Amino acid sequence: MDNPSKRKETQSIHMWTDCVQVVTSYTQFSTDIFAKKNAFCENRALTILLTFLLFL
Repeated sequence: MDNPSKRKETQSIHMWTDCVQVVTSYTQFSTDIFAKKNAFCENRALTILLTFLLFL
């Protein structure tokens, strides 16, 4: 009693969820990189500021 159209529907749903997962993980990945990059820039700015204050 297997309905072929139902199976095809399920397949497309699976493909869609896979696509969503890939997009989600990619977004998370790029946000992580962006956050790390920002933190690095902030740390560098802080270091420069501290060095500047030390030499005053």
